[in-house]
Amino acid sequence: QRQEFKICADCPGVNVIHSTNDRGDSLIGVQIPRQACPTCQLEGYRLFEEAAKMKVKGRFLQDKSSNQYFAG
Repeated sequence: QRQEFKICADCPGVNVIHSTNDRGDSLIGVQIPRQACPTCQLEGYRLFEEAAKMKVKGRFLQDKSSNQYFAG
C-alpha cells in the first residue's frame, strides 16, 4: 500500500491511496477532507476520474467536504 498526500497551502490537501493485494488486484482511493478548498475538491474528483483510465480493479472517492462517497 502506498499513500500520497497532495499538499495545499490553503487546506489539508487531498489523500490518495494505492493498494495492491498478493494476487495483483489493485485499487485507488481518494479522500477529500472536510475543510478542503475548492481547488482540492476539484483535484480529488479529477484524480478519481483519472483512475478510471488505469488498470485498477476498484476506485473509490470519499468526499468528506460534501459527505458523499463514490465507487467505480
